[in-house]
Amino acid sequence: MTALLEVRGLKTWFDTPAGIAKAVDGVDLVVDRGETLALVGESGSGKSVTAASLLRLIAPPGRIVAGEVLLDGVDLLRLDARALRAVRGGRVGMVFQDLSALNPVETIGAQIAEAVRLHSPTVTRRAAWSRAVELLERVRMPSPAERARDVPHRLSGGMRQRALIALALACDPELLIADEPTTALDVTTQAQILALLAELQADTGMGLLLITHDLGVVAQVADRAAVMYAGRVVEEASVAALFAHPQHPYTAGLIGAVALEQVASGTRLPEIGGTVPSLLALPPGCAFAPRCGRALDACTHARPSLQLHGAPAQRSACFAPLPAHAVRLVDAQREAA
Repeated sequence: MTALLEVRGLKTWFDTPAGIAKAVDGVDLVVDRGETLALVGESGSGKSVTAASLLRLIAPPGRIVAGEVLLDGVDLLRLDARALRAVRGGRVGMVFQDLSALNPVETIGAQIAEAVRLHSPTVTRRAAWSRAVELLERVRMPSPAERARDVPHRLSGGMRQRALIALALACDPELLIADEPTTALDVTTQAQILALLAELQADTGMGLLLITHDLGVVAQVADRAAVMYAGRVVEEASVAALFAHPQHPYTAGLIGAVALEQVASGTRLPEIGGTVPSLLALPPGCAFAPRCGRALDACTHARPSLQLHGAPAQRSACFAPLPAHAVRLVDAQREAA
């Protein structure tokens, strides 16, 4: 596989009356063609801001202060407005977290047809409408021709999510960014949407950047995962390596907190002590150090960079990574607590 998307040193900060909130503070990512990379973390970790930054969808008081976002070697952060519009919804599609991202007073079909014509002006209105119905059928929308004439509020949550995916696929993107695509959906619909994304990716060969807080989703559909904490990536690995041998104590804590053997036995789930630091006043060293039972003196003074440890291509930003033999995730979490 060849790299489709490379993110280097991305920083997105927000100016507030209390100071600068460093929501994204030096993020590096790579998404290969045909690959699913999950960007995972708790609410407020910076994953959704990272996704929005890739297409420069950051509004004041937010600002991208540094970094590169390379799509096939072209830096999207340096494109003029016209060239960027061609990329948005063209080479890169985005499924937004908020189902209200659809225009509430326009039919689903009209919105998809508009996206088709925006990137292919020579397409007739009739052809664009036919394409919209075809896309709705492709995402398994029930009765697509009828649903195309509905406004969003007449659709269920699952149908609206399918419509958003169809909208993002309007111009056959090479990269799809899906920001929490299963949030607020019931378990059955979640499974259907995830299966749909996997099927579409297999059919088209597009790269998929999946933003999620749900480790179950990561295990189900992702090839690799990058774990974010306080605006930074603290671990990156294949999904198999991440779940079998988490190296960063925060990763182990996340996985241990949903360990199935704990649920099955009825014992109390372990928790990560302390609180996430304020983005307005991040500690000088590792942001997780105040909550980490493995913290060294160096952790409080220096910021660890992502380094290779253990499994091939597994990197963690930790001066005291968990040993490879720490297979039992709950035990690993307790060690870190």
